[in-house]
Amino acid sequence: MNTVIDFNVDKERYFKSIERLEEIYRQVSLKATESSEHRCPYKDAKWEIFRKEMVWASALAESKAWG
Repeated sequence: MNTVIDFNVDKERYFKSIERLEEIYRQVSLKATESSEHRCPYKDAKWEIFRKEMVWASALAESKAWG
């Protein structure tokens, strides 16, 4: 079975298609960059609770060390 490949490509249509794909990827990239600049509120809340627990534990350890 022989496969025939048609190399008769409409160059104008090809380049327009490439431009559309570039624009799609550009928009995806911009959205990814924008999203990466903000942290998840849930994650921020988790870290705030952790920070408060560490401050509390540190204060408790200090008070026990000084009697």
